[in-house]
Amino acid sequence: MANRKFYITGGAGFIGRNFNDLFREHDRINIDIRQQQLVDNQVLGDIRDIEAIRSSIGSSNCILHLAASHYDFEKDYFKTNVEGTRNLLKVADENEIDEFIFFSSVAVYGVQNLPANELSELAPENDYGRSKMEAEKLIKSWAEEKVGRKALIIRPAVVFGPHNYGNIFNLMRNVDRGTNVEIGNKAVVKSTAYINNLIDATKYLMENVTTNFEIFNYADTPHLTNFE
Repeated sequence: MANRKFYITGGAGFIGRNFNDLFREHDRINIDIRQQQLVDNQVLGDIRDIEAIRSSIGSSNCILHLAASHYDFEKDYFKTNVEGTRNLLKVADENEIDEFIFFSSVAVYGVQNLPANELSELAPENDYGRSKMEAEKLIKSWAEEKVGRKALIIRPAVVFGPHNYGNIFNLMRNVDRGTNVEIGNKAVVKSTAYINNLIDATKYLMENVTTNFEIFNYADTPHLTNFE
């Protein structure tokens, strides 16, 4: 970890802010389409614009790719998640950056009746999942093109934690208010990942994985059902 100079995409986002806290002693550049007061070393830029990446990459030697389109009903999943990833890999190649860490998603598996593992068939059911799967393929090809490259793909379940106001927060708020409504009587498992645990797991993998390409799922236990 000591010699890494990080280029963090989506650094102003929820997960990005937490990684910035972890890497505070390292050289960091954060590129994002928005600013965040809690994050330093920021560059306003869009990974869909390769020149924005080229002009801000600096002396980085490790790309941590968190930026993504992920909200429901967005239309630019593939522009951001696939073409943005392609741009990053091209700039990595141009600058001889040999380490790439990508946050994908368990959405690449689609709906599974059995718990998915890293060898499970990929069957995404929406454009978000499909775009993440395509981005993974680009990264795998990049890692295999040159000896010495290292790519790590993390597929987390739904991430939650302090200052994240997404669907897990809304679920907990509705339960707390007594306004959560269950339709039907079938239990559905909702796997989640607490942000601090996910950060710790990623740090461990960065320090200990030595092969050129690896994929890891991440979810906390116990896996609770919607009723629980």
